Amino acid sequence: MSRKNLKNLLIIFFWMSIDFWGENNFSVSALTEFERSLTRLARGPLQDAIESGGADYNKENCTWRRGDDKDACPDPDVHVYLYTPGNESKRKLMEKFKGDWLQMNYQPTLENIILIHGYAGGDDILPMSILRDAYLRNGSYNVFVVDWGALSAAPCYPAAISNLQPVARCLAQTLTTLRHLGLPILRTTCVGHSLGAHLCGMMANFLLFRMHKIIGLDPARPLVHPRLVNR
Repeated sequence: MSRKNLKNLLIIFFWMSIDFWGENNFSVSALTEFERSLTRLARGPLQDAIESGGADYNKENCTWRRGDDKDACPDPDVHVYLYTPGNESKRKLMEKFKGDWLQMNYQPTLENIILIHGYAGGDDILPMSILRDAYLRNGSYNVFVVDWGALSAAPCYPAAISNLQPVARCLAQTLTTLRHLGLPILRTTCVGHSLGAHLCGMMANFLLFRMHKIIGLDPARPLVHPRLVNR
């Protein structure tokens, strides 16, 4: 269900409740808070983080990476799942690769898609789940879904920005390993949404080879500056 449809349903339910219980049972503060909640719902997590003025942001409660070569790869908070047509409900967490990994869990005749979510996202959170399912229904793609949600969680947008470079470096190492195992890199496309769009591009900067294509969907703009290392 879209945010707009969900918002409309909540409005209908709220006014039906007022009609049933009576206006006197709802305080002005309750009405105001309900309106604010609907506004946050319509905005989405990124705009909500920007417009909140950092009211909910606490640096100590966020997960930060140092951003240098001392960060561990693979990162324990960055997970890669493989989905293949016909196995949409099954996902293989990729941690350690063996030489025959692609032969056991991969369809070599298909194109490859790498999906990377953005701020406050995850592998089963919109829009990644819709994109994943669409590629799988097409039947022509192996879909690798990157979940770095622990390093891009709300309301820690500044931490998510800071974590872009170390996450990109670790993903580049993972892709390099897959290439050595036989992944056809010229048939591999990276699709990123929000901050994930920047991760696709930054990951490419750490590679010694070129992917087929990079697709950026609604790239995040706040705190991301041109010609800097985090873009």
